Amino acid sequence: MRLLSFAIILIYALCASPALAWQKKKQRNVGYTFKGTYTDNYVYRGHLYSPGDTGIAELTLGMGNWSYNVLAAEPFDALPIDEDTDYFGSELTHNLSFTTATRRQVFTYGYIYYDYDDSIWEDTQEIFMRVSTSSPWNPSYGVHVDIDAYKGTYFDSSITRFWPMTRHSTLLIHLLVGLSLDMDEQTNEDGVVTEPGYFEDDGFNHGLAQLKWTWQPNNWFKFETSADYHHTFDDSLMDNAPEDYEFVWTANFSIIL
Repeated sequence: MRLLSFAIILIYALCASPALAWQKKKQRNVGYTFKGTYTDNYVYRGHLYSPGDTGIAELTLGMGNWSYNVLAAEPFDALPIDEDTDYFGSELTHNLSFTTATRRQVFTYGYIYYDYDDSIWEDTQEIFMRVSTSSPWNPSYGVHVDIDAYKGTYFDSSITRFWPMTRHSTLLIHLLVGLSLDMDEQTNEDGVVTEPGYFEDDGFNHGLAQLKWTWQPNNWFKFETSADYHHTFDDSLMDNAPEDYEFVWTANFSIIL
């Protein structure tokens, strides 16, 4: 099912008519973006989702202040936990958001649904809010409230600095720290798990340092590659993970219509 979703997103993006897309964008403020990503380790919020080569396809529809994004992630080689379950089978994520802005700040509100197949992760839902400020270091603060499987709150704070390299390329440094509240495992008096734990403890869970190079020769094509370092504060993030997963290389291209 996830392979089919991955293929549909890719075929749609490659076969869409740029002329029609630009015409619709001009008439109705509608835009489409397809993004294809390769990563040698799929890491999300400090967790190693896929310990190996992974393909990620994203399709985003923007209409005015509204945006809908669908993401399909598929590992090329899944790491088995047992005979019936893969470490990370595949992922299909839906994200609906509304964005508004002032002179220096951008506010985003939204809903995310995570759907996992043959995975140790639970399907879940979140509502979120993010505030970003335009400045030399572009600080951003996010709050995600899990309303389904994990029933807790995840916070992240980041800064991003850009440096123009050439007419069409930029270099950036992105630093992020994440922490959580009430996302640890919950049990009843009989020791039965009532809520799965996404993190082991409350507090700071992980950090990210990223160096990214972007090349965009025109309005409709963009290429990015990055080197990421993930640091863990939560012991559960290291469970079943290889020692070298902290260093991740990623490359992606975007087609903007």
